Amino acid sequence: MKINSRLYKTISNNEFSNLDFKIIRDYAYVTDSDVKTVREQPFENTSNKKIFQLVDDDYEWNPKEQSLFLTLKIKMNNVSSLFGKSGSCYKDAILGVGLVWKPEKSRIKRCKKLFEIDSSNNSIDRIVKDIELPNISSNVDFNIVIYISKPGSVDGNPFFANEEGMILYSELLWTIIMEGNGSIFPVYEIEDEGGPIWSYYCDVIDITDEPFDREHIEIRINTKHPSYSMVHPKSPTYSQAYVNEILSSALAVIILDLRSKQENNLIDLSEECERGSILEALKYFSDKLGFKINDNYNSLLNSIKTFFDKEI
Repeated sequence: MKINSRLYKTISNNEFSNLDFKIIRDYAYVTDSDVKTVREQPFENTSNKKIFQLVDDDYEWNPKEQSLFLTLKIKMNNVSSLFGKSGSCYKDAILGVGLVWKPEKSRIKRCKKLFEIDSSNNSIDRIVKDIELPNISSNVDFNIVIYISKPGSVDGNPFFANEEGMILYSELLWTIIMEGNGSIFPVYEIEDEGGPIWSYYCDVIDITDEPFDREHIEIRINTKHPSYSMVHPKSPTYSQAYVNEILSSALAVIILDLRSKQENNLIDLSEECERGSILEALKYFSDKLGFKINDNYNSLLNSIKTFFDKEI
């Protein structure tokens, strides 16, 4: 429950709900020759409906090197209810609507003014294109902010905020998960009393065609294991090094399993494949992350560990 600690009237949760705020998000990145899209999908390891992960079906986006560009489609109704004595600001004031975000591992909080609203427009239907999201290689919270853009003087109350920049409303809209049980590797939680801290599932017939998803491949983390606290990000005993060790071992075993189903126990990384397929993921691991897909176990494992060590 939000408690208003400010000394002026703000927009309540009920008042914001009355705006019937709707938002659609689209993501894209730019390569040397094309503009590629990235899909947003619900994060499967939580019941929180505001948490999402990003999926690049082309396996070409590198968050540390390539900015993501966000396009927002926003609709609002009953906007005039915010203005005048029965609202939250003066009748002739102008409010700004902004987006605020900050990656967990960045010291920089970024803000983007999306558009302005006033009492003359009761409904808003806007598209804001190409909001640059640089370096979102760690988890990111995105917040909506409504603030005073231009003070007013007509039909208001003395306890209204009426200075430029004063915030009337702020709320977390969505979170993008980029680390831990994130979008690149298929990590999911299970409950297995007495079972190991990690296990894996691999049911693959054709790596060139079958998608890289949990129907075919999973790294399973056991929430009932005594060491689970070391892999839970919110735990005081969380260990990124331990998580990296688990992911490295699991990925190495899965890759060897996939190789065992191929001719000569090797992955043909030059073979044509479907977009989003397991083979396309393996090509990404090899080309972009430096995994030595076709080396012996120790060499493969060390190459994966080298990648994760750089991520700490």
